[in-house]
Amino acid sequence: SFVPCRPPQPRLTRLDLGRASEVHNNIGDLSAAGGESALRLFRVAELGGVPLDLKITNTTVFRPAAVEDIGLVGGGGGVLAVNLQQGTSATLRFQLVASGTNYPVQGHFFFSFLHVGEKEDGTLKQSVKIRTEASDFWVTPDAHLETNEPSGNMSFIVLASSTPKVSEPLEEIDPLHMSSVEEQQSFSILVAGRSGFEATLSVEPGRGRGDFGLAGGASTVADGERHMLPFGVEADVRVVTAREMEAVTGTSGDASASTYDDA
Repeated sequence: SFVPCRPPQPRLTRLDLGRASEVHNNIGDLSAAGGESALRLFRVAELGGVPLDLKITNTTVFRPAAVEDIGLVGGGGGVLAVNLQQGTSATLRFQLVASGTNYPVQGHFFFSFLHVGEKEDGTLKQSVKIRTEASDFWVTPDAHLETNEPSGNMSFIVLASSTPKVSEPLEEIDPLHMSSVEEQQSFSILVAGRSGFEATLSVEPGRGRGDFGLAGGASTVADGERHMLPFGVEADVRVVTAREMEAVTGTSGDASASTYDDA
């Protein structure tokens, strides 16, 4: 008799910002060094033997509080720190391209946003809006983030609630081994069959600046809850935050159903 076969699981491309061989930072043409108008991390992934760069460009006005502080930090250099002036927002395009080129390369990869919170005085509340389709996202059950998907473009917004206070500096965060507090201020998405996505980072008015952490894989996927997003369908949901690394660390979690293409 006929026995249907389970379709093969897509292979995930391991996106590790800490392995960048070089960082070029002239996003928004704000660097005196000049060159390509982008923030490019060279050779942070590999797919089918082809080294890949992560290229980040701004599609709206980008107002960093300190452009010189944009760069790799955190445990093993695996966190990309990006800052914004208070009371501003910026839409950024994140894209995987063949190294040294602008040729997009489609794949399946995790991307994580860290340090999404607010100051102790309740100001500088940060938010992230994913503006293009993502297939899944992960948040930890005890996270204090609110997610809302108001549009038919499958965009969704992650807002810091009044509970998670940003206290740990980005420099001390290891995305693969985050504390419970750090996970409460993070979420991860799965970008499937695409070369990239767009996200809007926003910071409400307050004293100081907004600091966001960006990473590929994060412990959010292994420790968090998986939420699936059907493409092209309007949705309105409220959730919390996640953890990703079963495929990387070997710990239990939803990522077990996936495998990495780690050539």
